[in-house]
Amino acid sequence: MKDEEAKETKKAVGRAAKAEEKLRLLREEDAKLYRQHGLGLDTGNYQIVAVVTHKGRSADGGHYIGWVHAGGDDWLQCDDDIVTAVKYPDIEALAGGGDMDTAYICIYRKLEAVQL
Repeated sequence: MKDEEAKETKKAVGRAAKAEEKLRLLREEDAKLYRQHGLGLDTGNYQIVAVVTHKGRSADGGHYIGWVHAGGDDWLQCDDDIVTAVKYPDIEALAGGGDMDTAYICIYRKLEAVQL
């Protein structure tokens, strides 16, 4: 019985260490993405940070939704007064067609290389 408890404890510690490492990497990436501009070298690359979508067949009818990058792979879907946490694959799926959400306005942030 103690051997199984020790194995479960070891697995839990390993999962916690992996989760902590993933969180550290996401924070590091977000620190680079959301730092003040003009401190690095222009890379010519951009990263999407927000999207406005439209659901419906015409601009006169339908519904607009905002999607905002929250950090790492996490995004927020802002649909009127309802805010829902989503992941990046949901953003990639905003291809539209018929009554599906179509990316209408995309907002990007210029990426810069850190000067050494």
